[in-house]
Amino acid sequence: MMSLLHNKGFASFKLWLQKDLQSTHYSLFALAILLIATLLTVVVYITYPYPPLNADTPGYLEAARQIQIYGLSFQSIHAMRLPVYPLFILLIFAVAGQGNLMAVSIVQGALFVLAALEVYILLALLLRRSWLAALVSLFVAANPVLLLYSKQIMTEGPSLWLLTTLILCCVLFFQNIQKPRWFLFWAMLGFMILLIFTRPEWILLPIVLNALLLFKTWRTSIFRRIIPRMIISLLVFYALVGGYILTNYFVHGYMGLSWIENMNYLGKVMQYRMYREAPPEYQYITDRIIQYIEVEHRGRSPYQLLGSTLPELRANNNHLAGEYARSIIYRHPLKFIGYTIPYVPISLTYFYVPPSDPAHPTLHHILLSLTAIHKEIYHQNYLFLFYAAFWLLLLCWKRTRSHHLVQGMSFISVIVLYALVITTAGGYFETDYMRVHIVFDQLIYVVTWGTPAALLLFLAQYLRRKRRIAAVSQ
Repeated sequence: MMSLLHNKGFASFKLWLQKDLQSTHYSLFALAILLIATLLTVVVYITYPYPPLNADTPGYLEAARQIQIYGLSFQSIHAMRLPVYPLFILLIFAVAGQGNLMAVSIVQGALFVLAALEVYILLALLLRRSWLAALVSLFVAANPVLLLYSKQIMTEGPSLWLLTTLILCCVLFFQNIQKPRWFLFWAMLGFMILLIFTRPEWILLPIVLNALLLFKTWRTSIFRRIIPRMIISLLVFYALVGGYILTNYFVHGYMGLSWIENMNYLGKVMQYRMYREAPPEYQYITDRIIQYIEVEHRGRSPYQLLGSTLPELRANNNHLAGEYARSIIYRHPLKFIGYTIPYVPISLTYFYVPPSDPAHPTLHHILLSLTAIHKEIYHQNYLFLFYAAFWLLLLCWKRTRSHHLVQGMSFISVIVLYALVITTAGGYFETDYMRVHIVFDQLIYVVTWGTPAALLLFLAQYLRRKRRIAAVSQ
């Protein structure tokens, strides 16, 4: 597998395939994972033969319509929705017909299959055992819950594939760092740009990735060569982000990527019941929120609050709502962090399946049984925190720091920890945690189930070595 992926131009693919079929069987297990993911996708689309819509879908369709009207101009920028997913929708409409949302959903299902295969390749690079990589990959390839979220007309499905492909490029680049394939480095930049203009929570990802790259190359011959490229990539990335933010401000009056940020701030204040900490000048807002939540018991949705009780907060892209919430959070950052920390492990295990209307009851019951299995698996996601700490400790230990598995698992753990912190600090409904985690759940599975697989592998190698030494000594 390593020799194929690192070979220039795949010129020796036929020779590699012949050798692989006789020995390591990477190709056979890759085909098996591909078939399993494809079979699951076909069954799910037969069982639920419609494009699943949700509360976010109209916003994306409106953003797509805006691009159709104004083209790729400043006027096409949507204050709420980022442009990559609407462009993705329009691209499929251009091929499959205007308004063909089922085609959009099917393409997203195909991206899920591709992501499952990429997870197998990622695990094969880390574990270097085809059968073990395939076994762990089943947590993704045979996962109907991931697929049910991926097929919905929202960004989670394409983002799952974008992040998986980005991480695969990173691991490939890291594992061959002494002879760097610079096209992988620039591919990483390309996928990061696509990801940030799909989901805004990944805005700090380039800083995290480049920090990991600096750690990897420190005191190596490649360090001086990579620094200029890192600077260029960061400048390009944040120039695009900054340009988009400025354009959004001049067109819509909002200085940010999406005004959803204002709603997230307000949602967090309502979730943590921190509204009593507001400055005196916002007392009238606080009084009405207390009336809404504690007296009338009408829930804690910021959208419903602004729609029924405080409509004046909706003006100028919900500017006053965001200003009110930020004034509380910025004055009490430690309290906000203290409230957020317990939600990190909670968010890892909160399980919620999107409602579906089955067309085939028999297949539906089969998928329900498979979903029940994955529910139990999902409840073990809290183990990720322990395994991530384990790999990061090994990364700090000089004797194990250079091992490819330690570096790979530590790298993935840092990315997931970043995503966990950002999504937990931004999400305000427990039922939303699983939805936003769909983007990086596959990486959680890689660490959570790849770790015991790696430990068993190390144990088997250790026992074999001891038996060999004992045989020689006799």
